[in-house]
Order: sequence, then structure tokens, then C-alpha cells
Amino acid sequence: MAAARALMRKTDLSAKEIVVEAMKIAGEICIYTNNNFIVEEVK
Repeated sequence: MAAARALMRKTDLSAKEIVVEAMKIAGEICIYTNNNFIVEEVK
């Protein structure tokens, strides 16, 4: 969540791009999180 908040404040990325990047960061630092995830959007 910290990564997502930082990206929201300092970049012009879309919500989906922020989620993807934050999850990548979480996967790199947490032993219980991997980089295999699915993003579902409601439009």
C-alpha cells in the first residue's frame, strides 16, 4: 500500500498502472507475495 500511495502522489500513472507497479514492488520485497496476479477492472 505504501508503494501505491507514493506512486499516486508522484506520478501521472492510471489507477491500473499504479496497482500493477505496487504489486510488483510487493512481490519483490515480501516472501509471501509473488508476481503472479490478475487485475480485474469494473467499468
